[in-house]
Amino acid sequence: MPARTRGRPPVLPAMLLWTAMLVAIVRGFASCRDLWRLISQQGLWHHPRIEVSDMAIYHRLERTSPESLCAFFELVSALLAEQFRDRSAVPLAKRFAGLFAIDVTVLDPLLRHLNVLRGVPPGAHELLGGALACLFDLRRQQWRKVLYRQNPMENEKPSAPELVAELPAGSLVLADLGYFAFAWFDYLRERGLHFVSRLREGTTFTVLHELYRGGNARVQLSERVVYLGTAVDSRAAYPVRLIEVERQDASGSVSLRRYITDLLDPRLLPAWEVVGLYAYRWDIESAFKLLKGKLGLHLLWSAHRNALLQQLYATLILCEMLLTFRFEIAEQAKADLREVSVELMLRWLPQLAASGEDPVARFVAMGRAAGFIRPFRGVRYEVPQVPDDAYQRPPEPPPPRAPRYRNKDRNPLVTHLEATLRARFAPNS
Repeated sequence: MPARTRGRPPVLPAMLLWTAMLVAIVRGFASCRDLWRLISQQGLWHHPRIEVSDMAIYHRLERTSPESLCAFFELVSALLAEQFRDRSAVPLAKRFAGLFAIDVTVLDPLLRHLNVLRGVPPGAHELLGGALACLFDLRRQQWRKVLYRQNPMENEKPSAPELVAELPAGSLVLADLGYFAFAWFDYLRERGLHFVSRLREGTTFTVLHELYRGGNARVQLSERVVYLGTAVDSRAAYPVRLIEVERQDASGSVSLRRYITDLLDPRLLPAWEVVGLYAYRWDIESAFKLLKGKLGLHLLWSAHRNALLQQLYATLILCEMLLTFRFEIAEQAKADLREVSVELMLRWLPQLAASGEDPVARFVAMGRAAGFIRPFRGVRYEVPQVPDDAYQRPPEPPPPRAPRYRNKDRNPLVTHLEATLRARFAPNS
């Protein structure tokens, strides 16, 4: 029997395929067929076009592992993190080892005309392309960790510990109400991490100490140390600081926003910084909007896992580069990051680069005159800056207590955490 040969090399090198994919995403192409047209009919720069069929492209994407493209994305992230190691897009909370936002976004439905999905009824969960659980570095404006989840309906909490597992102790994590859980807050404390969250409506708590109550005609501020949870089967181990900000607008309408943090001493994180920091949590939502809207991830090219993940990692690479350009532009223009238009960057940077100029320098020079950089129109919340001597601190920090977590939050990690903390803090129950 003759020895088997390795076969001829592929006609289309993987690097050329992935480069074409990046170009296709930047140009707003919406399907694998558009990718095929770019490769077979036009070619890339000095690379001649490669005469392959559209099915050859489909099959190549389906059988090619996304691991190499994932590794390239991680390499790009590491290089950018090193480049921006000593720079921060957030002027607040400089005392913490890191500043991160955590969230999940569900990918948009796949197109039902794809062969494998033609029998799936409209609106079915099977049409959703999955979900991304993400950790976003707010200081460097880049993805710190991205986990793809095939089941888009999976609760976000089980994947949360994996997202923060490699964070340095002393980092601060901002999370929305989707992550609100007593076990999650206690887990962060056990890991040596800090957090800021909104308080979920209807959450019960026991007041341990009132730190401050006061304000002015427009804003009233209250800060108290509390235990979260009063039910027999639901309570957190560690005390938190509850910050309540009540505002009255010009029409007389009153709004109340509640925040919690594990940092009980206001000197470590003042209330005005808590509110200001939580507003920066929106940066991860803006990054999701860039991924799915401006870079086209709302149109998934294929239902096959390998092809879908290659599109995903290529889009993440481009998103990371655009966020880096935005950071660089804001620094050079001495502007707030939120004043730089990502949409206009995506539209104009390729044209400026094609003219042979430094696109970033030219974008900055044209900046405000061309409307590339414009005043931030978002809401800025006013919070009184309380003098240190106005606080009434407790003589001793309140001790932790034995926790009890609801069954709906139960998983092996939660069970182990509860058993460990109950054994440690049982006398304080």
